[in-house]
Order: sequence, then structure tokens, then C-alpha cells
Amino acid sequence: MLFDKYFDKNLNLRARLFNSFGFTGAVIGALVAASSSVTGAGLLNVILNLSASLCAVFLIEYANRTGQFERCYNITVVVVFFILFAALYFSAGGYHGGTPSFFVFSVTFTAMMFRGKKRTALVASEIVFYCALCLIQYFMPGLVSPFPSEWSVATDIATGFVGASLALVFAMAASFQAYDSQTKKLEAARLEAETSRLKAEAANEAKTAFLANMSHEIRTPLNDILGLNEIISRYAEPGQIKITEGAADIKESGESLKNLIGDLLDMSKLVSGGQEIASDDYNVSRLIRALSVTGETETRKRGLQFTANAAPDIPSVLRGDYERVKQIAANFLTNAAKYTERGGVTMSVNFIRESGDEAGSGGVLRLSVTDTGIGIKSEDRGRIFEKFSRIDQTEPAGYGIEGAGLGLAIAKELATLMCGDITVDSVYGIGSTFTASIPQGVSDAAPMGEFEQEKTRPAEDSVLTRTASGCRVLVVDDNPKNQRVVRNLLSGTLLSVDSAMNGSACLDMVKRAKDAGDSYHVILMDYMMPGMDGMETFDLLGEAIPGFDIPVIALTADALFGVSEMFIDAGFADYLSKPVSKRDLEDAIFAFLPPDRITFATQTESIGGRGKKPSFHTEEYLASKRELSNQGISLYEGMKYASGNIMRFRENVRVFMEQSEGARSEIEKRADALDWTALSFLLHSLKNMTATLGAVDLNASAAKAERICRGMTETDEEMEKLLRYAMPMMYLEWGTTCKGFKSFLGRTGYLERGVDHEAQKENAEKTHKVLVIDDDEAMLELVRAQLARQYEVITANGGERALRVMKEENPDIILLDIEMPGMDGWETLDRIEDNPATADIPVIFLTGRSDSDDRIKGMDAGASDYITKPFERDILLANIRRRLASAMRLRSMLEAQKNGAVLELDGKKFEELTSKLNENDKEIARLMALGGTNRSIAAKLNYAPGTIKNKATQITNELGVKDRFELRELVLKVKQP
Repeated sequence: MLFDKYFDKNLNLRARLFNSFGFTGAVIGALVAASSSVTGAGLLNVILNLSASLCAVFLIEYANRTGQFERCYNITVVVVFFILFAALYFSAGGYHGGTPSFFVFSVTFTAMMFRGKKRTALVASEIVFYCALCLIQYFMPGLVSPFPSEWSVATDIATGFVGASLALVFAMAASFQAYDSQTKKLEAARLEAETSRLKAEAANEAKTAFLANMSHEIRTPLNDILGLNEIISRYAEPGQIKITEGAADIKESGESLKNLIGDLLDMSKLVSGGQEIASDDYNVSRLIRALSVTGETETRKRGLQFTANAAPDIPSVLRGDYERVKQIAANFLTNAAKYTERGGVTMSVNFIRESGDEAGSGGVLRLSVTDTGIGIKSEDRGRIFEKFSRIDQTEPAGYGIEGAGLGLAIAKELATLMCGDITVDSVYGIGSTFTASIPQGVSDAAPMGEFEQEKTRPAEDSVLTRTASGCRVLVVDDNPKNQRVVRNLLSGTLLSVDSAMNGSACLDMVKRAKDAGDSYHVILMDYMMPGMDGMETFDLLGEAIPGFDIPVIALTADALFGVSEMFIDAGFADYLSKPVSKRDLEDAIFAFLPPDRITFATQTESIGGRGKKPSFHTEEYLASKRELSNQGISLYEGMKYASGNIMRFRENVRVFMEQSEGARSEIEKRADALDWTALSFLLHSLKNMTATLGAVDLNASAAKAERICRGMTETDEEMEKLLRYAMPMMYLEWGTTCKGFKSFLGRTGYLERGVDHEAQKENAEKTHKVLVIDDDEAMLELVRAQLARQYEVITANGGERALRVMKEENPDIILLDIEMPGMDGWETLDRIEDNPATADIPVIFLTGRSDSDDRIKGMDAGASDYITKPFERDILLANIRRRLASAMRLRSMLEAQKNGAVLELDGKKFEELTSKLNENDKEIARLMALGGTNRSIAAKLNYAPGTIKNKATQITNELGVKDRFELRELVLKVKQP
């Protein structure tokens, strides 16, 4: 019973050691006290030994009752080892007795009971203290009480030696026994943990197999649904609006379901601990471009602006998990677009280095996404990273809650796995910023350089189509529906598509095709097939067919983490996850087809009902691409800003060539006159135009000259000298560019044949006027060429002229540049807004200034939108259409007012909308709604005009409306007389 109390196995090891030392010390103390009475050591020695024995018993009992073991260790050292042992030393012969043997006991006890620096300090203190006692005796022997005889000395030394030895032996034995017991417990725990681990692994394997099967079983019919739906939407007649709208809804719902399945699979993998983080080199500009495409795509669908900013000093090649980093940032972008109704989304990327600049030192990659959306309430921020958790679904109105609430939870888990973190900064009703900070290695410390934001590929009805007559594709899939979907998606490509139901049929068909001298060019291989799966079939193709080198693309519904790596490592040429889109399927296949078999053609469309556009064939495209590249021109970049349409790109080139000689002459004139201000505007215009055309070398030279020119002062000789060196290089690049464009126009002249330009001009019913204000004549002509088919385009080469033109032409919408000499875009907008006759015309900034502060300033100034050059035609047209629709609704109300109707506030709607405003702001909102300009409202309320502009911006933000035009639409009503 007593043993179980003080040596119970549930006590920790040090507690049991303390009890062992204490009991042996108490027993030895009692025995030495008895021995001292025999040897004649004196009554004091007996009392001191008994005191040490009783003290040991007391401390054992106190420690076990209270659990204050650490305190008892300290008392033992101070009271027993320093005080009582010192007293025993002087009362029992000093080093001529047995007390020094107990010094060894005390040092051993201290070394075993304490940890860290405290143990070192106490052991050292004891050794020094006991050595000091011996020195004191040596120099002052009279302080020590001697034994009466040699027999007493020998007896005391023997007693002390035997007692200390027995105490240590017993303590060590107890220690080893406790250690063995502890080891057995740990081993039992380890075995139990190992058993649990094996069970968990078995469960995870079963779950992974289930998830793979579930992914396949769900994605396979989803692939059928989306694929067949795409065919329905493609072949719907132009007037079948319900069919096309329904098909669009099906596609959107299907994509949402696909994303939900992906999120569930991702989270399951993370929870099971099966997700591994890669560490590979990747190009940073590739990452930013991919994310820019995602941001452009998501924001374009919702009519938002997207901006991508990247610090130029980011190392060009980092080391980490490219796919996981991209997944985190893509989630931020998708959420930002999803919960933003007006404004835009901005992505910023920078890199914070660790100390040292050498490659491999690493640092933190920081990706931030900022939106102007609904924001997050402070009480909800702690829940946004929880699995299956979403914030308040009732506010604000108008936002449908999408998804399962897994995206941010997955992003957080992935960031943690990469030793990173995610933070969020949000103001409810204003917007949010999500930032991921992820440690990455540096493989190439050379700076990435300036990042030029790219646009996503345009809608499929306006890009180059691809055909490959004579090329053969084999689809291996056990599901006939999947085969039909792939065949339908590839219809129109002129590809010959065959099907095989299983691996054996695939082997036979590939062998027969090779023997007949008509081999397949690409094989699409489903992975999960009964019997011989895709991986086995692929292996057999290599073994059974000598010299087999046909690209095999894995096409599977299994979308678990690591699947793509598995296929690529196995030798597959590419990997596609079902459901697959027409675009992705074509991209994957055409990447492996012989270039001489591919024909690019502009999308077939009627021009005035008199024919179709001729094709721009592959050999011509490739030859033009090579030739232009040799002249510093990227045909790919130029085609992007022409919506992928070769005719539009050719027209842009023609406009530039017509304006080139005059523009160069004006630049040379301003440079010779040392007119730095005017020269900077001309160089800015040249930079914007060349970016639109893909003239990358001339664009870089113009940008450099502009930067130098803007930093110039009248007395800055060094900068002037630098510009004198930069301008000849720019002129040289200009000549090379013009040479390349001239050759291109000659090579593609045949495209003009058969196109009836007069019919083209008459085809569009131009019911709206667009006023373009820009100081660059070439840019005015370019915009005119881009918009001429849809609108009547009026141009003005400056703010002053624009104000005069507006009086005569009464435009429906205005495109306004910012960088103009004399009256710039800001002042022009102020003048437009201050004039009651023009205040209701929507203004879109179309400018080369891409800084986010300028964008915010532009929207605050009253602009309806902000588009940066080089612009993409489809985006510009979409924004014009949207703003015109709003302006026309307002105009119809104003026309009704002119015809005798009464235009008045809808009191109920106005009160509902402005209920949170104070009375003063509510009055400003009322005057804004009734058509008051900043100047008229300021005069009526005795405000400064600038103050009213700021208040108007603040009020529209608080009301959640885009601008004063939308405010008027919402709260005005027409009352017939």
C-alpha cells in the first residue's frame, strides 16, 4: 500500500526518483545517527543526522500530498545539502570523517532532479561550496570537532561510504525500474498509435478510392450534360432566345457543380493529410499571366474592371508549388468577382526577400486581391475560413450566395502547408483585400521586369477558328455518350474522329491504322475503363507497337490532387479533366498536330449579305509571324487587341502607317525645339499605339524616351544628353517597325478582295454618336476604325475642341483621354459636368494611365467607367453598350419631360434608398436626382463646387449606386399630364 502510494507508475519519473532519494536518505540518516552515538561523535551530530532524516520524510509526504515536487527539490538543496550537510561536516571530523561521501549523494541528486541552466548552476554551486568547506578546515582546523579516536574516524568514514553508496544504488535501481516502466508504456502507446495509423491509412485508402469513383461517376454524366448543352447552344437559331438563355443557364449551373465537386475532393484530401507540397522551379511571369487571365475572365463576365500589378524586382524564377500558389490566388479572384457588383478587382504581386541577395536565399511571395464589393462584417471575419461556413446570406440584397463555403478554407489549409499565411482586411459595404504570404525559394534572382497586363482570349464567336483537314483522332472511352460529346465538340475542325470502346479495341485500331500507312495523330484516352484501364492500355501501346510515338492525352473524370502529375510522369502528352470545354479540347489536340495541316480562318460571318471573309491560312500566318518577329513585332500581341480578327488587326496597322510619317515629323520637331512637355505627350501616344499593334521593340523605346522626357527640366543637361541617345534608337526601331508593317500589308492584301466596304458601312444601323477625345490623331483613327461599324464616331483632338463639338453634335457617350496638352482629361470632365446641356452624357476614360490611384480618381471625378490602353475592342464595345443602355433609359425620361410629361421623384423609392443619409446629404441626393450639376447644387446650397463633387461621390458610394445617372434612373418617374 505504501509502495503504491509513493512509487505508483502513474507518477512521473522525477517524482518517483525524488521519493527514492528521500526514503534512502531518511534511512541512512537514521543509521548514521545511531552510529554516531557509538563512535562518540557527540550529541550534536546525532541531532543533525536525525534532523536530516526527519526533513527527508517530511518533504516526501508534503510533495506527494500537495504535488509541489519542484518546491521540495529546492528545499532539499538549500536546507539539507547546504545547511545540514555543512553543519554535519564541522561537527563530525570534516574530511577526516564520512560526511564528504554524502556530498557525492547531494551532487547526484541535484543533477538528476533539475533541468537546464538551473541544474548547471546548482551543481556548480554545490561543488564550489563543498570545496570551500574543505579549504576552511585546512586553514582553520579549530572549527572542526574531531573524533575521539582513530577507530571512531574509521567507523564514521565506513558508515558514510556504505550509506551513501547504498543510497545511490537504491536510487539508481529505482530510476532504472521507473525508466523501464516508462519505456514499456511508451512502446505500448507506440504500438497502439501504429495500429491506429494503419487503420487510418486503410480508411484513407478506401476513402480515396471512393472519391476517385465518385469523381468519375459524377463528372462523367456532367461531361455529357455540358458537352451536349454546348452543341445545343452552338446550333440554336439566332431567334431562339429561350433556348440560348436556357443553355447559358445550364452551362453556368454545370460549372458551379463542377467547381463544388472539385472543392469537396480538395478538402477531403487535405483533411486526410494526403496532400503533398511540391518544390519545383517556376517562372513568375507565367504565374502572374495565368492569374491575370483568371481575373480578366471572372470580371468580364460581370462587367467589372480588372487590373494586375506586379513589382518589377520580383525574382524571375522562384521555387515552390506553382499549382497550389495559383489555386490560392485564383480563389481570391473568383470570390472578389463573385461578390462585387460595381467597380473592379485589382491583383497585386510583390516579393519580400530574406537577408542576402544570393540565389536560393528565398523570401515571401505576397499576392493580394482587392475588390470594391460587399465587404465583410467584423463579426463574420473569424468564420470565413471555416469549412462549409458562409457569412450572412441575407445582406446585402442582390447577391446570390454561391458555393459550399470551401474555397477559402482550402486556401487557408494550403497556405499553412506551405508555411504561409492568409490575412483579410475589409470594410463592410466598401470592399475587401485578401493577402496570401507564402515563403518561396529563389532559383534565379534576376528581376522579372515590368509586367504588362494581358487580356483573356476573346469570345469564341470573334476569334480565329482552326481546322485540320486530314488529321485523325482516336477517342478511347467505354461510354458512348462521352464519345459523342467529344465528336460533337470537334465538329467544324475537319478532324477525322474514330472511337474505341476499350483498350483492346484501341490496340487493334492503332495497329491497323499504322499498317495502312494512315496513323492517328492524337489519341484521347479515358483513364477509368473496365478491364484494361487507360494506364494499362497506354503501356501496352508502347510495348506492342514498335516505334510508337503518337501523343496520348489522358481524358478522365478523376480530378483528385496529383492525378495530372501521375499522367505526365507516366509519359502521357497532356491531361484533361472532365467535363472538358470545346476550347480546352481543341487547344490540347491542336498543340500536337503538324503545323502544315492546320488552317486558321477568321470566324465566318456575312458582310452586307454579299459573301464571306477569306481564310488566313496556317502557312501565311506562320510566315507573317516570323517576318514580323524579325522586325520586333509580335503578331500574337497585336491580334489580342483586335479580338483575334486578322481583318481588324490589318485595319489597325493601316491606320498606324497612314499616320506614321506625320507623327514622326511632329516628334522630331518638338525634340529639336526642346519642347519637353509637348514631346512627352507625343511619346505617350506613340507608346499606347504601338502596344495596341504588338510593336514591342518600338513600344519599349517610346516608353523609355517618355520616362526620360517627363523627368526633364530646362537646365537638366544630363537628362537631355540621355534623351539625345534614346531618340535615335527609337527612330531606328520606328523605321524597322514600318518596314515590317508595310510587308505585312502587302502579304495580306488578298484579304481585302471580295469585301464590299460600302456594304459594310451601310450594314450597321448607327443610332448612337460616340465622341472620342484624344490629342493623338493615330489613336483617334484607330478608335474610329474599331467602332465605325456600330456607331457614328466623332473625334476631337483636345478638350477645348471637344467642348465646341459637343454643342453641335450632341453625342450619346464620350471616350476621354487623360494625358492631353492644354486642357487635360480631368479639366475636360469638370467642364462637361458643369454644363447642364452635357452633364447627363456618360463619360468613359480611355487612357494609357493604368495606375490604380488614377482609376479611383477617375471614378470619383464622375466618369462612368475607366478603360486602359491598349484596349481590347470587345471590352470597349461591351462597356459602351452598357453605359449607353443606361443613358438611353434616362434620356427617354428627359424626352418625355420635354413633350409635356412631368419628371418627378418617386418619393417611396427615394426614401427607401436614402434612409441612412442625414438630411443635408439627402437634399444633395435629391438635387442630383433631379438633374442638378455640381455647380448648380453648390450655388443653391452655398457650397464650393469642389466640395459638392466630393460629397456627390461619397453619397453615391453610400447609396451603392454606380454614379448619378444610375441614381436618377432608380428614383425618377414619368407622370403623364
